Amino acid sequence: MEIETQGAFDHLSLAAMLVPTNDGFFSLTDVAGPKGDKTIVLYSPAYDAGTEP
Repeated sequence: MEIETQGAFDHLSLAAMLVPTNDGFFSLTDVAGPKGDKTIVLYSPAYDAGTEP
Protein backbone atom coordinates (compact mmCIF):
# COMPACT_ATOMS: atom_id res chain seq x y z
CA MET A 1 0.00 0.00 0.00
CA GLU A 2 1.36 3.42 -0.87
CA ILE A 3 0.00 6.53 0.82
CA GLU A 4 0.92 9.97 -0.44
CA THR A 5 0.27 13.20 1.43
CA GLN A 6 0.57 16.86 0.67
CA GLY A 7 2.49 18.55 3.45
CA ALA A 8 3.36 17.08 6.82
CA PHE A 9 1.22 14.85 8.99
CA ASP A 10 1.87 13.62 12.51
CA HIS A 11 0.49 10.09 12.83
CA LEU A 12 -1.26 7.39 10.83
CA SER A 13 -3.77 4.75 11.91
CA LEU A 14 -5.53 2.36 9.55
CA ALA A 15 -7.22 -1.01 9.34
CA ALA A 16 -7.83 -3.02 6.18
CA MET A 17 -9.41 -6.34 5.27
CA LEU A 18 -7.33 -9.05 3.64
CA VAL A 19 -8.80 -10.96 0.70
CA PRO A 20 -10.01 -13.64 -0.10
CA THR A 21 -11.10 -14.15 3.53
CA ASN A 22 -13.82 -12.21 5.29
CA ASP A 23 -12.22 -12.24 8.73
CA GLY A 24 -8.55 -11.50 8.05
CA PHE A 25 -7.27 -7.99 8.61
CA PHE A 26 -4.22 -5.92 9.46
CA SER A 27 -3.86 -2.63 11.27
CA LEU A 28 -1.43 0.11 12.13
CA THR A 29 -2.07 2.35 15.12
CA ASP A 30 -0.59 5.76 15.86
CA VAL A 31 2.50 5.37 13.63
CA ALA A 32 4.66 8.49 13.42
CA GLY A 33 4.69 10.00 9.93
CA PRO A 34 7.89 10.68 7.98
CA LYS A 35 9.76 13.94 8.41
CA GLY A 36 10.04 16.08 5.30
CA ASP A 37 10.16 14.38 1.90
CA LYS A 38 11.15 10.93 3.19
CA THR A 39 9.73 7.46 2.69
CA ILE A 40 9.08 4.97 5.48
CA VAL A 41 8.31 1.25 5.25
CA LEU A 42 6.01 -0.33 7.83
CA TYR A 43 5.27 -4.00 8.52
CA SER A 44 2.21 -5.32 10.31
CA PRO A 45 1.15 -8.85 11.23
CA ALA A 46 -2.13 -10.21 9.87
CA TYR A 47 -4.90 -11.02 12.34
CA ASP A 48 -7.76 -13.52 12.21
CA ALA A 49 -11.02 -12.29 13.75
CA GLY A 50 -12.17 -15.90 14.18
CA THR A 51 -15.61 -15.42 12.63
CA GLU A 52 -15.09 -17.80 9.71
CA PRO A 53 -15.25 -21.58 10.34
